[in-house]
Amino acid sequence: MHLGKLLRNCSNNSNNIQWCLFSPAGSIAALRLTEVRIPNHTVRGSTARLECHYEMDGEALYSVKWYKDGNEFYRYVPRDMPPVLIFQLPGVSVDLHNSTDTLVVLQSVNLSASGRYRCEVSAEAPSFQTVSDHGDMIVVGKFSFDTKFNHKCCFHIF
Repeated sequence: MHLGKLLRNCSNNSNNIQWCLFSPAGSIAALRLTEVRIPNHTVRGSTARLECHYEMDGEALYSVKWYKDGNEFYRYVPRDMPPVLIFQLPGVSVDLHNSTDTLVVLQSVNLSASGRYRCEVSAEAPSFQTVSDHGDMIVVGKFSFDTKFNHKCCFHIF
C-alpha cells in the first residue's frame, strides 16, 4: 500500500520514550487560536474590546462563543440566521453592531463587568475540534485630581 509522503510528529514522554504520529502529508487540519486579547484594566463607563483570533487550517467554523465567569454571553454561528445570539449577564452590554466573530465590544462597562473572559472556537463535523483561552479584566474607576491639595489622589469607584 502506497501512502505517499508522510508527516512525522515525534515527542518524548516523561520516561524519555519517543513516540511518533505519522499521517499523510496535507491531511492534518488543525484549528488553533493565534491570539486572545482581553484588557487587564478598563475604566468604568468606557468600552472594552475582547479579541479572539484563530486559524481554521482546513476546518470549517462552527461557532465562536464568549463566556464571563463561566456563563455564555455571546455566540457567533455563521450558519444560523441571524448569526449572533446574545445572552444577558449583569454588567455585560454587547455592542452588537461592532461585534464580529473575532471581536466583541462591551459598551459602558461597570464594576460588575470585572471577571474572567473566555473565548471558545469550535470547528464543524467531522472533527468537532474546540480550542479556548481566557484572560481577566478588572474595571476601575476614573483617576481624579484633588483640587483642595492640588495633587492626584485616588481612584473613585462608585
